[in-house]
Amino acid sequence: MNPRNLCVLPFALSLTLPLAAQNMLGYHPGGAAGTHMTEYPMRSPAFGPGGGPGVPVGVLPAPARPAQPRPLGSIAVDDTTGVVYTTNGLGSIQRSWYPRLGVVPPIVALPNLPIPAAVGQVHGMAVDPVTKHLFLCNGVMMFEVNPLAGMAIVSSWPQAPMNTLTDLEFDPAQPGNVYAVSTVGEIATYVRGGGFVGFVAPTYPIPAGGMAVGLALDRSDAPVVPACPHWYVLWDNGQVWDQQFAALHTVVYGGHAGLTYLASPVNLPGAGACGGATPIVRVSTLAFDNNPGFGIEAGGFAAGTPLAALVLNLPGFGPPIPAGAAGTFWLPGGWTHAVAVLGPGATRVRFALPLPAGLIGLRFFAQCAIACPAAAAGHVLTDALQIEVSS
Repeated sequence: MNPRNLCVLPFALSLTLPLAAQNMLGYHPGGAAGTHMTEYPMRSPAFGPGGGPGVPVGVLPAPARPAQPRPLGSIAVDDTTGVVYTTNGLGSIQRSWYPRLGVVPPIVALPNLPIPAAVGQVHGMAVDPVTKHLFLCNGVMMFEVNPLAGMAIVSSWPQAPMNTLTDLEFDPAQPGNVYAVSTVGEIATYVRGGGFVGFVAPTYPIPAGGMAVGLALDRSDAPVVPACPHWYVLWDNGQVWDQQFAALHTVVYGGHAGLTYLASPVNLPGAGACGGATPIVRVSTLAFDNNPGFGIEAGGFAAGTPLAALVLNLPGFGPPIPAGAAGTFWLPGGWTHAVAVLGPGATRVRFALPLPAGLIGLRFFAQCAIACPAAAAGHVLTDALQIEVSS
């Protein structure tokens, strides 16, 4: 028995623990018509252990790649750049921009990365956002490769003694380790560059005939990690299990080939429309620690809008306040962080909100109010964002 299993606590104790508020991102290869990513939230501390009313995102675009036999394929995200790595396990690794980053996401195409011949096929993948190195596994070996040096292999080591591995995960707050999940849901810890530390067996009923295909570590759950890491395991039948609480977290659909943590906020519903425009709010970069470029962006409002205000609040706000056609105000007791006077023709605005170091685990909420002379209240509200700072 690995001592990490002791972190699995009875449900009655779970209410005393901080619960996550960010998202996971899964990858579904299936050819031009069926390849996409799926985003869904982790547990939300603002709404108790059952999660919250996050706005459903559904499927997101991804480079088309045909599905391959299990357990090939994976997904990883560099939160510092917003680059998503996807592969069906053969030939190459695709790179694309996370599509919900900023009101105007990047449109520059990123070239594919070749899978090194020594690797052959990819069962699992993770990325170190500091060195930009990728970690790959092929069912026999683990590899650390450097995309900036032509995918040169930095180190390699055996995967033993686990069952076949199907996905990898990496935490920049613990750069000496690489994590993996096996076909039967075992979560393993490896020393970076070689060395097996131990594993956690599933503490929940394994889906009959199923195969674990994805692994995500909540990197915003700072008080719990690394003593009690909060893991989510995706199975090929679409079930996502919460390892820490031995509970079925959500059910999507089968055919995914990997899962990863995403430092993206959870959207809370309630946007109102101004004429034919419905404003949206997004983060300009993903929410990671020591990020001077972080900010909140609002867009999609009508040209000629005179001003916009950003409202922030720390945890502890009351219930949302319905505001009729203006939307829903999620931040009662919040304060105005900034007001932007918009120039003629402007349809978007960015509020800078640098994140200094040392804020891992900080949870806060953001919402924008957009002036709308046609609205009875004189303004409309965007969806709110529930944000946690991640490693």
